[in-house]
Amino acid sequence: MISYFPAIYPDELVYSWFCRCYVHSGFFSSKSAMQELYCKRSDNPSKEFIGNLNPGAMNQIAKMYPLDKLVLEHTMYPQYARFIPLEQKKTALYRLGHDNCDAHHLFCVLPRSEGEHYLRFCPLCVNEDRETCGETYWHRKHQIRNMGICTKHRCRLVESSVPAKSEQDFVFCPAEHYIGCDKVVVEEDPQTIRFASYLESIFEAPMDFENDTPISSALYHGMYQTKYLKPSGRSRYTKMLADDLNVFYRDMGLYNVASMYQIQRVLLGSRSDFSVVCQIAFFLGMKPEELTSPSLTSEQIQQEQDSHYMKDTAPVDWVQLDTDTAPILEALAMYSVNRQLYPLTAGGLIPTHRLQVNLPFLMGFTNPDTGITEEVADSSVTLLCSGQVGNSHHIPHPLQDIAVLDLPAADVSLLFHVPVQADALIGGLVQAVGKDRMPRPSSPMYFSASPRVSSAS
Repeated sequence: MISYFPAIYPDELVYSWFCRCYVHSGFFSSKSAMQELYCKRSDNPSKEFIGNLNPGAMNQIAKMYPLDKLVLEHTMYPQYARFIPLEQKKTALYRLGHDNCDAHHLFCVLPRSEGEHYLRFCPLCVNEDRETCGETYWHRKHQIRNMGICTKHRCRLVESSVPAKSEQDFVFCPAEHYIGCDKVVVEEDPQTIRFASYLESIFEAPMDFENDTPISSALYHGMYQTKYLKPSGRSRYTKMLADDLNVFYRDMGLYNVASMYQIQRVLLGSRSDFSVVCQIAFFLGMKPEELTSPSLTSEQIQQEQDSHYMKDTAPVDWVQLDTDTAPILEALAMYSVNRQLYPLTAGGLIPTHRLQVNLPFLMGFTNPDTGITEEVADSSVTLLCSGQVGNSHHIPHPLQDIAVLDLPAADVSLLFHVPVQADALIGGLVQAVGKDRMPRPSSPMYFSASPRVSSAS
């Protein structure tokens, strides 16, 4: 049992609090401190949340601070839970404070971008902390995704040597021990300062546990009377929005500007990433309270939901679709083999290339790293295999233009996005690896190429 917990500072991460507890309690090592705090020897400190506390530590902490209050005010919970559905938000709050759970199971945690791999700090805040508290600590607001400056001092944040990720990190790293005296770089761009203040105001706003307005509805109505939404409200010009947003943020030094894929998922209501939502809303000129406490009527919310309607949701003649699609796939596969895009050896096909094919019936794109599928009509599909992209060139073809990317691949994994039955595909060259039948065309099937030559060749 830990004999002493210091008072937690304003805006201090729980992780930072535990680091100071480790120092002030006189533990000889991080390992001995973790044994007093966590349930298992394999548990490691969580940088953004509380971690898997043992019952004794949990009870001791609960006597000092209500666990829900600790999660709300001293973890990164507001960043990840701000825009998720109401019940999911409540569940995440409880489980982060009372259960052993992986935050990735509670909400979407995106990979970190360049500039976000280490805990950050403000040199002027460090000086103030040492003057007022006798030590510095890890500030929560400095760890917000895409937060590049300290809004209080308007200077750029500095990366420390302490990894921001918690995985495989079994040491406590007190800020006082890992932060020296760094040069202060003042931010002069007013747009960057305004955006940082915008992020902070949304992050710090009280969490709404009553209103369950989808963030997609708030953004939809924020797009009204802009060129990114048709007057009918039925269509969004997502590519135009993504292109203009990219230009807008290009010179602001953001660690990660939202991609068209991320923007589209947020607008369709299937993602609620804090940074992406804030980038869209700030670009559209929305006020912070329009995101944190939207006041939309049920009719306005329904209007946004109705805008998701797609003609392709009508019943499909699957037999006819299979009949029409199979020859196209067969021609594509034969073309690939005949042009030796997959060179033959005694062992079969050598997986050394990646093709990018754009067919009018393709319904989506699969990210090979995350496995996430973007369901967009008429988008390109990438036939993927692992490896690094070398050079690329284009081969004209009557079907479509085919971009061939040379890859030193270890294995081949071609993904087709076509709602076609497995028995309608080319004899053995392409195999179904997903479900036998999808409920509608906008939910495409997954197919992979077999690393062998079949009778189709």
